Amino acid sequence: MNNSLLELFDKHQGTLIRSDLEKHYISPSSLTRAIKSNEVQKIASGVYVLKDNFPDEYWYRQKKFSKGIYSHKSALILHDLTDLNAEEYTMTFPRSYRNKNLENYYIHPYYVNSEILTLEAEKVKTPKGNEVWVYSKERTLVDIWNPRLKFDASIRLEALKRYMDLPDKKIHHIAMLERKIGKRVELRRAMEVLL
Repeated sequence: MNNSLLELFDKHQGTLIRSDLEKHYISPSSLTRAIKSNEVQKIASGVYVLKDNFPDEYWYRQKKFSKGIYSHKSALILHDLTDLNAEEYTMTFPRSYRNKNLENYYIHPYYVNSEILTLEAEKVKTPKGNEVWVYSKERTLVDIWNPRLKFDASIRLEALKRYMDLPDKKIHHIAMLERKIGKRVELRRAMEVLL
């Protein structure tokens, strides 16, 4: 396999999307040869992984749908506020965004106004070591305690308990976010019990 291609795979922990080739001036024929020689596998449209590697599911989805920010259940998983496994990936997009391919990639979309889309978005590392955009722990709690979502109560409570045990919790951020996103009466009550 071409050294430049191998270095690029290494940089992204064994997962690549086709647009990365263009950015790094690697010819598509290098990738084609690597696929033919069974050094690389195509796992989805424009997504490739080194043979005998698992893809970085979070990273490549966000690269393909770059307007999205991991939120809700996916944010809980990335922040280690739950023991859930990812059966689908939850991302928040601008209200005007539509992409019929989201379902093909097992992405459950949420939509918000652009004024709050990037509020409390931060970069974290995926389990494979690549960086992705995800909402902060505080924003995630405010999102999952939205009464309109009917989010599973046991998952919400477990996430809040884990959060309250963290040494770096920022409870004042939750109040600030409520002013911008909306009050969460049940979240407040649960926090008072746990304090």
